[in-house]
Amino acid sequence: MEVIILIKTLNNVETLSGKIINPKALISEDMGSFALFIDSEGNKLGIYFNNG
Repeated sequence: MEVIILIKTLNNVETLSGKIINPKALISEDMGSFALFIDSEGNKLGIYFNNG
């Protein structure tokens, strides 16, 4: 379920004039995944998803 939320969030970034600078990337199976993006105002942000 959370993976779907992560993907929808990244899709929304581009829809709302943001730019994905690092798509969803696996850190490790134990740690989870992350992505980096720039929002429409130029702020660099990251999101994290815990696999466990």
